[in-house]
Amino acid sequence: MRAHIVTFGCQMNEYDTHAIQSELAGIGYSFVDSFREADLVLVNTCAVRGKPVEKVQSLLGELRKEKSNANHLTIGLIGCWRSFRRVSAWAEGLAST
Repeated sequence: MRAHIVTFGCQMNEYDTHAIQSELAGIGYSFVDSFREADLVLVNTCAVRGKPVEKVQSLLGELRKEKSNANHLTIGLIGCWRSFRRVSAWAEGLAST
């Protein structure tokens, strides 16, 4: 099983990403440099600054396309941006593809 984690935002997100990597490694995941090589992609999001929000939206568009070509791909959206209401349509669209 191969995983790729993309982290946007603050130092807390960096810390969370390291903790998640440790947990995933403990259950047998290896990590790859590109989401195109992964079976699991986690996007650790930030809502504090505008630029990371724009980058997340762009990445989710790319991931939506990738998922349509790779049925095995699982995508997880984590972090503070995920909790905002405005992202629900993005997440629902991603889950349905």
